[in-house]
Formats: sequence, structure tokens, C-alpha cells
Amino acid sequence: MVVVAWSDGADTSDLRNLAGSSLDSLKRHLDALHGDHVRDLEASHSRICKRTKMEAEVVRLTELETTRLK
Repeated sequence: MVVVAWSDGADTSDLRNLAGSSLDSLKRHLDALHGDHVRDLEASHSRICKRTKMEAEVVRLTELETTRLK
């Protein structure tokens, strides 16, 4: 968080530049957080896909074995 102190020498363009700089910094920070969340989501999706494939294979092998025993 950026705290801005108004000084007597500051004019509108100084404040506009400061606000623009703070906004750019905030955008970069949000982009970084978004990237982190996207990577976490992709990793979770990958783990779920792997788990689903393994469970499907167990079901397939169980059904195959059950068929053989009949």
C-alpha cells in the first residue's frame, strides 16, 4: 500500500504521475497473483486428471479380473 503525503509544491501533474505509478505497481502485483493462482489451478487439475486415470484403470482391471473369475 502506498501512502501519499500532499506537499505544498505538488501540482496536479505530480499527483497524476504518482497515481499512475501506483496503479501500474498494483496491476503488476495483481498480474503476479493471478499467475500464481493459474499455476496452482493447473497443478490441481493435473493431479485430479492423474488420479482419475489411475482410478479408471483400477476399475477396468477389477472388471477384467471379475470377468475372468466367472
